[in-house]
Order: sequence, then structure tokens, then C-alpha cells
Amino acid sequence: MSVRITAIILYSLLVIGGLELGLRFAFPRPEVKLLSLASEIQNKLNTAEENRTDLPMYLPRQGGECVRQDNSKLHWNPRFGFRSKTLDKRCVRELFDSGKVRVVMLGGSTMANTGAANYLTSLDYYAFGQHKDIVSINLAEPGARLSNMLARFMEEVTDLKPDVVIFLSGGNEFAISLGGRPGDDPHWTMGARRRIEAPIMSLLDRALNQSRLAQLTLIGTGIFPSSRHLPNSIDLALVDEDFGYYLRARDSAEALCAHYQVKCLFILQPIATLEDAPTGSTAAIVRENARYYPHNREVFLRGYELIRNAPSEHYLDASRLLEKLPDAYTDVGHLSKVGNAALGKFFYTAVKKALNQSESRED
Repeated sequence: MSVRITAIILYSLLVIGGLELGLRFAFPRPEVKLLSLASEIQNKLNTAEENRTDLPMYLPRQGGECVRQDNSKLHWNPRFGFRSKTLDKRCVRELFDSGKVRVVMLGGSTMANTGAANYLTSLDYYAFGQHKDIVSINLAEPGARLSNMLARFMEEVTDLKPDVVIFLSGGNEFAISLGGRPGDDPHWTMGARRRIEAPIMSLLDRALNQSRLAQLTLIGTGIFPSSRHLPNSIDLALVDEDFGYYLRARDSAEALCAHYQVKCLFILQPIATLEDAPTGSTAAIVRENARYYPHNREVFLRGYELIRNAPSEHYLDASRLLEKLPDAYTDVGHLSKVGNAALGKFFYTAVKKALNQSESRED
């Protein structure tokens, strides 16, 4: 009897293992194809030096000695959420004392240079690397909404007395496309909330998501309520609610910037999903993304329309900056060296214009 049971168990394990391998090959995870596309684009564009991972992401003048980054595990700040960067304020003050213009960069993973191997293709370097009168630090965190940035601005930035703060937002403002609630950020939506509120379910969720068989049979069908299961449809009224959170965060940030006499720039980031006629690698990226995230375009079309129709004195629209620019993206929200170069130039121009306007008013 024990031999028969052992044989059944071994046979079942072989069947399940075969199914797992077959499904991973026939129906790869969304990130597999998307990461492959990103790698192809980077290898096509980047030099060997630009792909070196042993070089730093930030030079000393861009805060490389003042911001320590740890991606080894999830770090959570009770006020501004996901935190991979730790700031040495004493170092920043010394850095800021050495420069004529002091800039702080806040945003999500696009601003955090996700996809760049080192400083040579970073937004920071393209924006300010050639301008020795400008020093900067980058406190962007993947998944950050404008409300997260605002909380970090209050917590860590105001007492540093920067001249300019750049808030790059848009890509994380509508986590409802990932199954979140209005006002939630992507990290909270896709796991942090469950880790805190239901830790046992979180462990089970993470375990099941390691298996392609479990993803397709249990999570994809809705049998197991995974925090990473995408909704079948989106109520666009929720986009309006999310926009309300964005607008209140921007209004609050503008008031604080005025109080602390900081020139703040609120820049709406480019997203490949919104391009009407993408070409080349961008078309492939948009097409592949739509297979796995079918609601993204309608959500961001609605959300970006609302943001564009609510301009302010310090709001700048860069959302169409990369349209028809070949190979500007590595995925729908992250930029290649081509995209970073264009957006970095936009940053520099915006900073100089803001400072020139300020000087003109003082005169």
C-alpha cells in the first residue's frame, strides 16, 4: 500500500512539474517578454560603458555620496510609504553649500532611473551632469504617487532649503488599473496592504505567485483573491477619484513650496501607452503591455486628460515629449537613454526658466 501511495505521489509531482514547465514556456509571465524587449533596446542603444553595473548610479554632484540605496528587501516608511533610499542630511547640506543651484528630484521609478545601469544614461546626468553650477539629489522611489512625494518633501526636503524641487508624476497616480482603491499607490495595492492587514494570506499569495500553474488556475480565475490579480473591468469614475487625490496633493505641495520659498515644478511624465501611433520598439512595447494590462490605456487617457485640464502656474506637461521619438522607452513607463536624454534636457530648461523668472520678479 505504501509503495502505491509513493508511486501516486511521485507521478502527481511529475505531472504537476511537467505542467509547470510547459505553462512557463507556453504562457510566460508578463515580465519575461517585457524584460526581453527592454534588454534588446538597451543592448541596441547603449555602449559597453553605459551598460556597466559596477559604475555608480549618481555622481557626487548628483548626491551619490549622500543617498544610500537598499533594494534587498521591502522598507516601509510610516509617512511616505515605500523607501529604498536613506538620506544623509549632513552630507546633503555640504553638497548644497558647494553649488550655486540646488535641486531635489522626486518621482516614481522613471525618475529613479529604473532600467539605467549607471549614471551615464541617468536623468540626473543628462539634466545637470554637464552644469557644474548645479548640484542635485534624487529621492525618487518606484511606485511613488504625488502624495508620497509630498510627504517625503515635508519629512526630508524642506529643511535642506533647495532652490528647485522637481516632482515627476503621472505614472503611479492611477493604481486602480492594478486593482487598487482610489488614493492607493502601487506598492500598497500589490502587496504592502496585505502584508500588514493579512500576513498569512500575504505569504500564501507570494508562494502561489511563484508558480505559473497556480497563477493561471487559481489567481487568474479569481479562485484565490491575490493582491496581484487584475480586475476584469474598470469603473472610470474611480479615475476621477484618483485625480482628486492628485489635485489635492498638488495644491498642498504648491502651498508648502510657497511657504518655504522653493521653486517647485510639477511635471506630467510621458507614458508610451498614450501614444496614438507608436512605431518601432515603442509599438512592440505598447502591444505587449496591452496583452497583460488591457485597461491601462483607457485609465491613463482619462486620468491624463483630467490632469491636463487642471493646469497651474508651476505645472508642466511633458507627456507628449517623446511621441514619435524612436526607441525612447524600454517599457511603457521607463525610458531608454534616448528618452532620458530628452526628458533630462526638459528638466534643465524648466529649472533655468523657473530661476530666471524668479530673478526677474525680484528685479
